[in-house]
Amino acid sequence: MLTGMEMMRMQYLVGRVLADLGFSPENDYWAAQVAELAAARFDVHGALEGMGRLMRGRNALVVGAGPTCRRCSTLRGDVVVAADGAALCCLNSGVKPDIVVTDLDGIDVPGIALLDNLGSYFVVHAHGDNVDKFVSAIPYLPRDRTVFSAQVPHLTRVICCIGFTDGDRAAGLAHLLGASRIVLVGFDFGDVIGPYSKTRSRSGSFATPMKIRKLNWARYLLRELSYGGAVIDAFSDC
Repeated sequence: MLTGMEMMRMQYLVGRVLADLGFSPENDYWAAQVAELAAARFDVHGALEGMGRLMRGRNALVVGAGPTCRRCSTLRGDVVVAADGAALCCLNSGVKPDIVVTDLDGIDVPGIALLDNLGSYFVVHAHGDNVDKFVSAIPYLPRDRTVFSAQVPHLTRVICCIGFTDGDRAAGLAHLLGASRIVLVGFDFGDVIGPYSKTRSRSGSFATPMKIRKLNWARYLLRELSYGGAVIDAFSDC
């Protein structure tokens, strides 16, 4: 687990990411308040406890949505954490995601329903650019297996996950929940985007300059997480 000082450093680094990419902290704060209101209708504490029981002391396989995500079927993990659209990659590869960390770029309502039927937990992230998607998804999320996250600390019902993209947030969540080891797969930091990256992604499409900057920050934050005590094995280009 991260110490208080390490947590503060990670939050500081996320602030640097926002500043570097030109995202508005005010918009993120507004999104966090929307999530805080939505969370009043959910058993977020029960969901957190359930995920903690599932994860604590066990090995986590964290699956990113990069082109190599299908390798998840060849690796072992006690708990599978899927980053956004990687959840659908897992399903298509015969792997059930236990926890799905998403800002709703790679999963739509039918995907939520499919994962809900399998009993997956959801950690749904609210930020300044996805409030409409966030609000639209609320009616379809399970009340007892959903947690909301934001890039704003010190909220009552909304957690502040360590990380910026769904992938590094998923790894940060596994560490905060007490995973003994984290295995990464589908974390590709090149210029080719996999078909599960977004709901309308095409296999072999190229990353935009902004996407490449986000991926570079994601790799940096993962390394910082490992310096903070997370035991991470990477089966991709980390």
